[in-house]
Amino acid sequence: MVGARGSRDLVANRIGAGAATIAACLVGSALLASCSGGTTSDAGTPSAIAPISATGLTLAGKPSKGADLLLNGDLTNTSNEPITVVGGSAYFATQLQVIKNEEDGGKKSVTAGVTMPIDANSKVTLSPSSYQIRVLTLTQSLEHGSTVPLNVTLANGKTMTVQAVVE
Repeated sequence: MVGARGSRDLVANRIGAGAATIAACLVGSALLASCSGGTTSDAGTPSAIAPISATGLTLAGKPSKGADLLLNGDLTNTSNEPITVVGGSAYFATQLQVIKNEEDGGKKSVTAGVTMPIDANSKVTLSPSSYQIRVLTLTQSLEHGSTVPLNVTLANGKTMTVQAVVE
């Protein structure tokens, strides 16, 4: 049988554990929110947690199961260090792959599986005339006009979530 003091200690431990769990969830939620789509802090400065800021991201192509889509828009490195995008993932596709579109003497070429460097405090515009991120093999159809999350993976192993509109 547990005495009065033992019961009080048990209740205090359970309350303390519950409070710690709630605090961890709140901190975790705040961190996730700050990584989404390159959000900024209340002061309007880029979040130190998310070195990628995304602007005007759209997914172009037929958003049907089995299709590939192309990500267009701006990715900005908001950190003071260069970063490199190596690929990524999405719940609705098999993978994200960086591609480089080039034109030489009127002849267009696409190189798949490359990396995309972004200098410190610089922007890369994803477009058919530059780098793009190809969303490979949709595992489900997507609705036109919907906003979907994409997990962009950096060479340092970090993954940042950005939001894109399905065109």
